[in-house]
Amino acid sequence: MKKILQDFQNLHRAPNDWKLDDYAPHAWRLTRNVWILMIVLCVVLGAVMPPHNPAKMFDEYRPFTIYTVILLGVCGVVCAQCARLAVTGGRFAWTLMAIGFFFLAVDDLTGIHERLDKILNHSIGLDPKAALPDLLDAGIIVLYGIVGVIALYYHRRWFFKLRGFTPGIAKAAGAAVIMVILDVLGDLVDGQVTKVLLGIIEDSFEALAVSFFFWTFVTARFQLRRPGEYPHSDSPPASPVSATPNTDG
Repeated sequence: MKKILQDFQNLHRAPNDWKLDDYAPHAWRLTRNVWILMIVLCVVLGAVMPPHNPAKMFDEYRPFTIYTVILLGVCGVVCAQCARLAVTGGRFAWTLMAIGFFFLAVDDLTGIHERLDKILNHSIGLDPKAALPDLLDAGIIVLYGIVGVIALYYHRRWFFKLRGFTPGIAKAAGAAVIMVILDVLGDLVDGQVTKVLLGIIEDSFEALAVSFFFWTFVTARFQLRRPGEYPHSDSPPASPVSATPNTDG
């Protein structure tokens, strides 16, 4: 237990003698292990507790959704910390990022995009539970992603010179794309078992995407705390290869 607490403490603020090549793998291992633990725990609890449905713990306001909401909120907090650490121009960019992730946390908790889906379907006279109209829900998520990409591109000078930022965002985006594809497939298939399985995998990839975002932001925070060691504004970036999370171990 003491080691686990120390690992989380090192994630929050690394020892002074750590370099990014020490911190980045540590942050990824811890983030990945929590993600795997939550999936296994929720599947097992759902299987052994009535009504013995492994997908039950992935429903709204259930443990896995709460975990994802908390992780989104923590992403917002880390981005806010980065805003305080950044130079003048970067503060606005990081603040905007923080607001975006706080919004996503609220959305995931309250289902804003799902409510918007129903409102839009009703407004044009469609049944929101029908297969094709239900795809609008995925479309709204895609729209969120497009807005995020535009914002990242517009403020790119404050982000992409940070080591590990580009591969981290790319992996988060890839997991998010898989999540949307699984969401669409879940709306189109008929078999209940298949829907349940796709739902679990979809939620797992959503949390994986957020995990990659979290890793990207904490490694950015590490660098912003040490401006003398790591360039993060107009100076040439170092190679991001060594800071990329090692997903094999």
